[in-house]
This record gives sequence, C-alpha cells and structure tokens, in this order.
Amino acid sequence: MNQDQLSDEEKFASNPNLSLGSPLAKVWLIDLPIPTQVYTLIFFISSLLITGYVIYSSNQSLQIPLVYKLNDPALYPNDPFGDTLPYYASMLWRVIALLVRAISLEPLLLTLFLAERLFVIYAAGKLAQTFAPKSQLACVGAMALFALVIDPILGSGTIVSSSFEQTGLSIPFWLLATASFYNQRPILTAVWLGVAFNLNSMYGVYAITYLGAVFLLDSTYRQAWKKWLLCFGLFLLIASPAIFLTLSAFGRNAADNNLWLIASQVRFPYHLFPLTWDKAAFGRFGILIFLVIAVLHQNRRKMAQLFKHGAIWAGVSLLWLLYAFVAAYIAKSPSMLVMHPGRGTDLWYCFAAIALVSVFAVQLEQARGWQKRSLSVAIFSASILI
Repeated sequence: MNQDQLSDEEKFASNPNLSLGSPLAKVWLIDLPIPTQVYTLIFFISSLLITGYVIYSSNQSLQIPLVYKLNDPALYPNDPFGDTLPYYASMLWRVIALLVRAISLEPLLLTLFLAERLFVIYAAGKLAQTFAPKSQLACVGAMALFALVIDPILGSGTIVSSSFEQTGLSIPFWLLATASFYNQRPILTAVWLGVAFNLNSMYGVYAITYLGAVFLLDSTYRQAWKKWLLCFGLFLLIASPAIFLTLSAFGRNAADNNLWLIASQVRFPYHLFPLTWDKAAFGRFGILIFLVIAVLHQNRRKMAQLFKHGAIWAGVSLLWLLYAFVAAYIAKSPSMLVMHPGRGTDLWYCFAAIALVSVFAVQLEQARGWQKRSLSVAIFSASILI
C-alpha cells in the first residue's frame, strides 16, 4: 500500500515527524486546511449563542441616562444622581450620544455589541499569535478561550459581557496594545492604549501599571527609552479627553466618607471588599499564578520574553490585590476604592490564560508519539477551559 492510500492515523503512526496542516488536524488528525478567519466566525457565532444579548441592564442603568442627558441637559433637574452623570469617565457614551441623533439607540447598541464580540475574539487570537508566531493552533485556542466567555476570578470585573458597555470594548484594545508592546512597536502601543483609556480610564490605569512594570524591569525596553518616552506623549495626547474627565471626577470628594463606605458595602461589595469575595476564588487565583509561572519557567529557553513578562505581570497582579485590601480595610479611602483595585487582576488573567494556551499549543504541535500527543491534547483542551 502506498502512502496516499494510508489513513491520516496510519500516516502519523508510520511517520511521527509528519506535520499536519490545520489546527484541527494537529488535534484530531483530520487534515482539513481551514483559514483562521473561518475559526473566528465559528467562535463568534458560538460565543453569541453562549451569552445571548441583553439591553437596559447592569451599568446601562447609568450609561443610557447619560446619553439622554448629554443630548438634553435639562433632563433630571435637581437630581443628585443626574448631576454626577457628566463626570462618568468614559468617552464612549459621549460618542454614542452623538450617534443616537441619527440612529436609534437599540439597533446602535446591538450593532456595537456584535462588533465588540467579534473584535475581542480576533484580538485574543492576535495576542496568542504574538506569543507563538508560528502556531496557528495557539491563535485558534485563544479565540476559543474568549468565545467560551472567560470570567474574571476576583473583583467581579468584566472581560466578555452579554451587554454592550465600555469595559468589554476596552479589553480588545488592551490585548492589541499588549501585542504591540510585546513586539516593541511603540506607536501602535500608544494608539491602542490611548483608545482603551478613553473607553475605560480605570482599566487604562491597570494596563499602564502592567506595561510600565515591564518597561522598568526589562533592560531591552529601558535601552530604547527615548522612543518609548515620545510615544508616551502620543498616548497622553490620545487619552487626554478621558484623563480630563477622570481628574474632574477625582476632584469631587464624597460628602461623607463613612456614608460612602456603608453604601458601597451594600451596593457592590463584590467589587470593593475582598473579604466578601468567594474564598475559593483566592485559591484559584493563587493556583493559576503558580501554574503560569511554573509553565513559563519550564519553557523559558524557547519563550524567554514570555517568561519574563509573565513573572513581572504576576507580581503586578499581586500588588493590585494588596492594594484592594489596604484601600478597603486599612486606609478605608473612597478615593482609593473608586479604582476597584481587585479588578486590576482582570488584565493579568487575560494575559495568563492566553499565555498558557499559547505554550500548550506549541507543546502539542511538537509532541511526538501517541502517548505524549494524547496528553498534550488533554492539557491544551483543559487550558481553553481554564
């Protein structure tokens, strides 16, 4: 029997060094060359089926009134809550307020929701492709990870949401900023980060701490400090509208700090008060940090830069968690708590999950022999469900 008459399994068994073309082939030994764009579309549709779509819920109870008030400042007279709306530190809803003058709100939000979901799945694949440039399987795995609706571990933050809002939209821009930063492309980093900051300045501050820590601790970035400094100026220029809004918001102190703290404990302890969070979540967080560092350390020769960034970012995530405890239980400071410091771990979780998927995808592609390959398939599949 010649080679063409053999099944895919028999081909692989007779030649362990055989390289099968598509990610599907690499996992299931079915050689169907499928473009990455097809996977993106499949995961996009699957993700929508998982989450569905909702409107007039959650934070939209703040955001939609803001849209109406921006178009009609006379709304909500003598309403203390209404008076706080103009200080909502996201440029997104100001853009939407302009768009609703020509487009009905509901179809506009639905269209933006669909674009956001497609964008975040694409961006996750792009970051994985940055970590593992020769692995299409890494890209597909990361897209599957986000299509399955990755949920934050601590602080009840937002990564993928069933409604349209600024945090979910900022995540793909942060992923692209990270990919550009990893590839040492300062201009693109500044652009993506500036857009993300305008969407959600709080997550923008988180991102700056992660990227800034790498810049300070990695000599390859410090050696090119001049071009990074120039592009930081570009970032400040792009992000200036949200920076102004954020500073304006911080300039308005709570009338009664104790009352603010009590109200926050009732309204959203899941964001601000770590001792109210699920204790098992802290265990998951610790295990994941250990797992990521261990896996990246094991692969440090092949992925030295990824190991270095992973170690630094794990440290930053721990500092955000420490900040959360200090702000809530030692300083008891509203101005510190409004940063929702526990949610600073969300960006690390994105990085960690995509890094693990990328490493295990490469290991699967390089695995030889049925036992090693079967184990690699199981580990890669588990990483997508992490």
